[in-house]
Amino acid sequence: METLFLSRHDVESTITMRDAIKAVESGFREKENVEKSVKAWLFFKKQGGDLALWSAYIPKLGAAGMKAIGYNTKNPSKGIPTITAIITLYDPDTSYPLAIMDGTSITRIRTGAAGAVASKYLARKDSETAAIIGAGAQGSSLLEGLFETFPLKKAWIYDIQKDQSDILAKTIENKHDANVIVARSVQEAVKQADIISSAVPSHEPVIMNDWIKSGTHLNAIGADEPGKQELDPEILRRALIVVDDKSESIRRGETNVALSKGIIKESDLYAELSEIILGKKKGRENDSQITVFDATGIALEDVATAWEVYNRAKNKGLGEYRSFVT
Repeated sequence: METLFLSRHDVESTITMRDAIKAVESGFREKENVEKSVKAWLFFKKQGGDLALWSAYIPKLGAAGMKAIGYNTKNPSKGIPTITAIITLYDPDTSYPLAIMDGTSITRIRTGAAGAVASKYLARKDSETAAIIGAGAQGSSLLEGLFETFPLKKAWIYDIQKDQSDILAKTIENKHDANVIVARSVQEAVKQADIISSAVPSHEPVIMNDWIKSGTHLNAIGADEPGKQELDPEILRRALIVVDDKSESIRRGETNVALSKGIIKESDLYAELSEIILGKKKGRENDSQITVFDATGIALEDVATAWEVYNRAKNKGLGEYRSFVT
């Protein structure tokens, strides 16, 4: 048997945001049948970075995979992305590696796809405005996913590095017929938005309760380990809270701090996104309700997206096959 190696260029040549949205939604539809591992971390305390590992098996697709993802905020100064990842897909019958591919680009696009799927089910259907807090790779992907899903007319972008916001604003305006505004503050960005997506690795709230109007939907992406939070906990007290995975959200998602402080209870986590998609629970109840999607990022999103990439790459003849046996 041979293993297909796919570079970042191969991956990005293979899948579009629309493809990723379909793949991620299909993955969530199968969530109750998915086998998964708990996310495990290795911390490089001296260097200030970490390495995380997790895996999933989606029986309906016959897709099994593992992702290793590294994170270090000092990387951009060295010309390296803050987040770097590798995804390996395995044959469930033999546990042999079918493919090894760039996971950085898959992490980026599946993050935007997950935000788009959640917004599809939780945001108001007439949503026309969006705000992105954090204009890096994930923030960019989140905005792309929303433009793929809603007829947005206006978007605000805020990042502490204004040049990042400027770059993203120009990129989006060149792709879409929309007014994109570089905001001077988080408050300016979010106060009029119908959909807010935040991707900031913060340990303190960056979006305050008083800034959020009725009917807003928020995708909270940045919290992915204990102690991180982006939202004022008072927002969570007002909102219908939907999570990608309840056990992961309690442990390391946006809700982890509010839960540990007793501001909200586990019973306040209304549903997992898969339950809404499958119609087991209702989503938004009315146009004045505030909804929050607590997205920790889970392995089924990576594996579902990587599986789509793998099959499309094979059909296009992309990548390079190598053997580990001989």
